[in-house]
Amino acid sequence: MNENCFELIIDGNEFNTYKEFTEYFSEKFLKQKWNGGLDAFEDILFQRFGLPYDNFKIKWINSKRSYEKLGVEETIKWYNERIKNCYPSNVKIMQDRLELLVIGKERTIFEMLINIIKEQESEGDLTLILE
Repeated sequence: MNENCFELIIDGNEFNTYKEFTEYFSEKFLKQKWNGGLDAFEDILFQRFGLPYDNFKIKWINSKRSYEKLGVEETIKWYNERIKNCYPSNVKIMQDRLELLVIGKERTIFEMLINIIKEQESEGDLTLILE
């Protein structure tokens, strides 16, 4: 990775909910509004949609706070919202994932975001630093 790459700093003190995170990320880093879809987040990182730079690192400060705020409780809200608004054929899938989350066998929204970032990190032009 080029040492002169752009650094995106995500501050976990700047948001309390996933909706606030999506607004924060959109306002701070993108040229457009991100609707919060995880597939879209992956596209943003992988294809650089809306990002004005190619090589960069993400430094997530106060990540422990984000881990808590975007944890199980927030993820339950997120799944319930998805269940209300997804295609009827996806309702059962979302309900099953919600049940797995409640028993500790599904990722939280924070863990899903980190996983997406780490997948892109393996491509070699993105670095993640959690502080």
